[in-house]
Amino acid sequence: MFVCLLIDDCKDYLIEISELLAFYSLKWELADNGVIYIDFDSIGGRIKVLIYELKLREMQARIGVAPTRLSSLAAAHGATVDTPLCISPEQLEEFLADQSVSFLPISDENYERLEMLGLRTLGQLARIDVRLLVDQFGRQGQLMSEWARGIDPTPLPSELLQGGSDEGMRQMGMWDREDAETRRQPVQVSVVADGGYPRAILVDGMEIMIGEIVDLWSIENRWWTEQKTNCDYFEVAELLGNRTSIYSHDLEQDIWYIH
Repeated sequence: MFVCLLIDDCKDYLIEISELLAFYSLKWELADNGVIYIDFDSIGGRIKVLIYELKLREMQARIGVAPTRLSSLAAAHGATVDTPLCISPEQLEEFLADQSVSFLPISDENYERLEMLGLRTLGQLARIDVRLLVDQFGRQGQLMSEWARGIDPTPLPSELLQGGSDEGMRQMGMWDREDAETRRQPVQVSVVADGGYPRAILVDGMEIMIGEIVDLWSIENRWWTEQKTNCDYFEVAELLGNRTSIYSHDLEQDIWYIH
C-alpha cells in the first residue's frame, strides 16, 4: 500500500517534510510536481497523527491511500484537505475504472494519441487487449495496460534516505548537515500523560497510543537566566518500525513537544 501526499507549495516545505517523514519511514519519494509517495506499512493507523502534524506546520495536504503508486495519486486528487481517501485492494478495479488517463506517467505524445483514440479513462484502457497497446505504444503500452488494471510493482527508493532525513536531503542538495541542526524545531503536541509519562497523542479527540519509553532524562534549560525552564525528555520506541521519537514536557508551562 502507498500513501500519496499533495501539499500546497510543497517545495517551500521540503526541509520540514523531510524531518517529519523521518519519524515514520526511510521509504518515501519526492516525485515530479511536488507529489510525495510514502510506504504505507511504515505509517499504518497513524495517518491521523500525520494529518495532525501537517496541520501544526500549517501545510495544506490532500492524502490518498491505495495499493499502487498511481492509484494513491488518483486517490489524493479525489481527497479533501485533511480527509484522506482510502482505497482497499477490493475497491481498486472499480475505483480505477473512472479515473482519467492523465494520471499515467507517459509522454505528452502518447497522451495526444490516447486522446485521438478516444481513450480518456483507465477503465477504457484496461479493456483493450494488451497486444494492441504494445503495437501502438511499444513498451509503454504494456505499462499503460498494467497501470490501468492496478498492477505496479515499482518499489519506493528506500536507499534515497538511508541515514535519515538530514542525510537524504543533503544527498538531494537541499542543505549541508551543519545547517540541518539549526533548522530543527520542536512541534507542540497534545499528549495524554499517565503519572507524568506520555501515553498517547490526542488527535481530534481520539487517543493515538505511542510506543514504549526506552529512555528518559530531565534538563534545566537556560538555568543561568530568569527564563530558565525545567523539561522532562522521553525517548519513545515507535509502535511500527525500529525508530524512536523524542517527546519533551515543559514542566513550567505544562506543554508537550515532539522533536
